[in-house]
Amino acid sequence: LSLLDQAYLNRDKVCLITFRDDEADIVLPPTGSIDLARKSLHRLAIGGSSPLAKGLKRGWEVIKRENRGDTPGRPILVLISDGEANAPISKGVDPADEVLALCRTISTDEIPALVIDTGATGRNDLMQQVAEQFRTVCHRVTHLQSSTIIEMVESIEG
Repeated sequence: LSLLDQAYLNRDKVCLITFRDDEADIVLPPTGSIDLARKSLHRLAIGGSSPLAKGLKRGWEVIKRENRGDTPGRPILVLISDGEANAPISKGVDPADEVLALCRTISTDEIPALVIDTGATGRNDLMQQVAEQFRTVCHRVTHLQSSTIIEMVESIEG
């Protein structure tokens, strides 16, 4: 919520994409409305499988579409996940390999990224590998506060 408040103060747009079960849904299309953002955040469903690659792909599509418009500013990809990718886009593909391949492709667009790992320490290192693909740092949620997240986004914005 603090990040949304900061985005509103800066007149930034926020888009919220959730990924669970077999879907990646845009629950909040790019908007400057803090009220819509708050409502979307309070209606988030959690649990189920994690189609991380689908979520990344959907986020990349939104960023590319926004970049074609006349919107000033530079989009930032903020990925918050436990890194438990277990639902691939393509059947028979290792979900983690698919995520990393997609990250390599997305990173060619040089989209600034903030990667936040909410998973249990030591369970897997996928989020660390994702951060490396985006040439950024993987932050653990256990060490973060809302003010810290805002500072990280602002440092990316320059």
